[in-house]
Amino acid sequence: MGMFGTLQTSASGLDVFKTWLDASADNISNMQSQSITPGGAPFQTELVIAQANGDVNDMQNHGAHVVTITRSAETPSVEYDPTNPLADPVTGEIQKPGVDVGTEMVNMVAAQRGYQANLQAFQYAKDAYQAALRLGH
Repeated sequence: MGMFGTLQTSASGLDVFKTWLDASADNISNMQSQSITPGGAPFQTELVIAQANGDVNDMQNHGAHVVTITRSAETPSVEYDPTNPLADPVTGEIQKPGVDVGTEMVNMVAAQRGYQANLQAFQYAKDAYQAALRLGH
Protein backbone atom coordinates (compact mmCIF):
# COMPACT_ATOMS: atom_id res chain seq x y z
CA MET A 1 0.00 0.00 0.00
CA GLY A 2 1.35 3.41 -0.88
CA MET A 3 2.04 6.14 1.62
CA PHE A 4 -1.51 7.49 1.44
CA GLY A 5 -3.26 4.14 0.95
CA THR A 6 -5.11 4.46 4.24
CA LEU A 7 -6.64 7.74 3.09
CA GLN A 8 -7.62 6.21 -0.26
CA THR A 9 -9.14 3.15 1.41
CA SER A 10 -11.20 5.25 3.82
CA ALA A 11 -12.27 7.61 1.03
CA SER A 12 -13.54 4.67 -1.03
CA GLY A 13 -15.50 3.43 2.00
CA LEU A 14 -17.01 6.88 2.45
CA ASP A 15 -18.18 6.82 -1.16
CA VAL A 16 -19.76 3.35 -0.85
CA PHE A 17 -21.59 4.15 2.39
CA LYS A 18 -22.76 7.55 1.09
CA THR A 19 -24.25 5.81 -1.93
CA TRP A 20 -25.94 3.27 0.37
CA LEU A 21 -27.38 6.07 2.54
CA ASP A 22 -28.67 7.88 -0.56
CA ALA A 23 -30.33 4.71 -1.87
CA SER A 24 -32.04 4.01 1.48
CA ALA A 25 -33.26 7.61 1.70
CA ASP A 26 -34.59 7.36 -1.86
CA ASN A 27 -36.37 4.11 -1.01
CA ILE A 28 -38.05 5.61 2.04
CA SER A 29 -39.06 8.78 0.23
CA ASN A 30 -40.71 6.74 -2.55
CA MET A 31 -42.50 4.18 -0.39
CA GLN A 32 -45.90 5.82 -0.94
CA SER A 33 -45.38 6.70 -4.59
CA GLN A 34 -47.55 5.37 -7.35
CA SER A 35 -46.92 4.46 -10.94
CA ILE A 36 -46.90 7.43 -13.31
CA THR A 37 -49.00 5.53 -15.85
CA PRO A 38 -52.33 3.78 -15.28
CA GLY A 39 -51.70 0.12 -14.43
CA GLY A 40 -47.93 0.65 -14.57
CA ALA A 41 -45.31 -0.76 -12.25
CA PRO A 42 -44.50 1.22 -9.10
CA PHE A 43 -41.12 2.28 -7.71
CA GLN A 44 -38.83 -0.64 -6.87
CA THR A 45 -36.40 -0.66 -3.94
CA GLU A 46 -32.87 0.37 -4.91
CA LEU A 47 -30.10 -2.02 -3.88
CA VAL A 48 -26.45 -0.94 -3.82
CA ILE A 49 -24.01 -3.58 -5.04
CA ALA A 50 -20.44 -2.95 -3.89
CA GLN A 51 -17.27 -4.98 -3.99
CA ALA A 52 -13.71 -4.83 -2.80
CA ASN A 53 -11.09 -3.26 -5.05
CA GLY A 54 -8.57 -5.77 -6.29
CA ASP A 55 -7.46 -8.99 -4.65
CA VAL A 56 -7.13 -9.47 -0.89
CA ASN A 57 -3.37 -9.94 -1.38
CA ASP A 58 -3.08 -6.85 -3.63
CA MET A 59 -1.26 -4.37 -1.43
CA GLN A 60 -1.77 -1.49 -3.87
CA ASN A 61 -5.51 -1.49 -4.35
CA HIS A 62 -7.48 -1.64 -1.12
CA GLY A 63 -10.93 -0.24 -0.46
CA ALA A 64 -14.22 -0.79 -2.23
CA HIS A 65 -16.39 0.66 -4.94
CA VAL A 66 -20.03 0.65 -6.01
CA VAL A 67 -20.50 -1.76 -8.91
CA THR A 68 -24.10 -0.86 -9.64
CA ILE A 69 -27.39 0.21 -8.16
CA THR A 70 -30.06 -2.29 -9.09
CA ARG A 71 -33.79 -2.62 -8.43
CA SER A 72 -35.22 -5.37 -6.25
CA ALA A 73 -37.91 -7.71 -7.46
CA GLU A 74 -40.23 -7.28 -4.47
CA THR A 75 -43.94 -7.76 -4.94
CA PRO A 76 -45.78 -4.45 -4.92
CA SER A 77 -48.76 -3.96 -2.65
CA VAL A 78 -52.09 -3.58 -4.39
CA GLU A 79 -54.93 -1.26 -3.36
CA TYR A 80 -58.39 -1.07 -4.82
CA ASP A 81 -59.06 2.56 -5.75
CA PRO A 82 -61.04 2.85 -9.00
CA THR A 83 -61.39 6.64 -8.53
CA ASN A 84 -57.63 7.12 -8.75
CA PRO A 85 -56.67 8.33 -12.25
CA LEU A 86 -53.63 6.04 -12.13
CA ALA A 87 -55.66 2.92 -11.34
CA ASP A 88 -55.65 0.05 -13.80
CA PRO A 89 -58.71 0.71 -15.97
CA VAL A 90 -59.78 -2.96 -15.90
CA THR A 91 -59.25 -3.89 -12.24
CA GLY A 92 -59.44 -0.47 -10.56
CA GLU A 93 -56.31 -1.31 -8.59
CA ILE A 94 -53.18 0.74 -8.02
CA GLN A 95 -49.82 -0.74 -7.21
CA LYS A 96 -47.63 0.73 -4.51
CA PRO A 97 -43.97 -0.03 -3.84
CA GLY A 98 -43.10 -2.97 -1.62
CA VAL A 99 -40.52 -0.95 0.32
CA ASP A 100 -40.00 -2.35 3.84
CA VAL A 101 -39.45 0.58 6.21
CA GLY A 102 -37.89 -1.59 8.91
CA THR A 103 -35.29 -2.98 6.52
CA GLU A 104 -34.53 0.48 5.18
CA MET A 105 -34.06 1.92 8.67
CA VAL A 106 -31.65 -0.91 9.56
CA ASN A 107 -29.80 -0.27 6.29
CA MET A 108 -29.56 3.43 7.07
CA VAL A 109 -28.15 2.82 10.55
CA ALA A 110 -25.59 0.32 9.18
CA ALA A 111 -24.57 2.69 6.38
CA GLN A 112 -24.32 5.61 8.80
CA ARG A 113 -22.08 3.59 11.13
CA GLY A 114 -19.91 2.48 8.22
CA TYR A 115 -19.64 6.05 7.01
CA GLN A 116 -18.67 7.27 10.50
CA ALA A 117 -16.05 4.52 10.90
CA ASN A 118 -14.43 5.38 7.57
CA LEU A 119 -14.51 9.08 8.38
CA GLN A 120 -12.82 8.43 11.73
CA ALA A 121 -10.16 6.23 10.10
CA PHE A 122 -9.54 8.95 7.52
CA GLN A 123 -9.14 11.54 10.28
CA TYR A 124 -6.75 9.33 12.29
CA ALA A 125 -4.60 8.71 9.21
CA LYS A 126 -4.55 12.40 8.34
CA ASP A 127 -3.53 13.29 11.91
CA ALA A 128 -0.76 10.65 11.84
CA TYR A 129 0.62 11.99 8.54
CA GLN A 130 0.54 15.55 9.87
CA ALA A 131 2.34 14.49 13.06
CA ALA A 132 5.02 12.75 10.98
CA LEU A 133 5.52 15.93 8.94
CA ARG A 134 5.95 17.96 12.15
CA LEU A 135 8.67 15.55 13.34
CA GLY A 136 10.82 16.59 10.40
CA HIS A 137 10.98 20.20 11.54
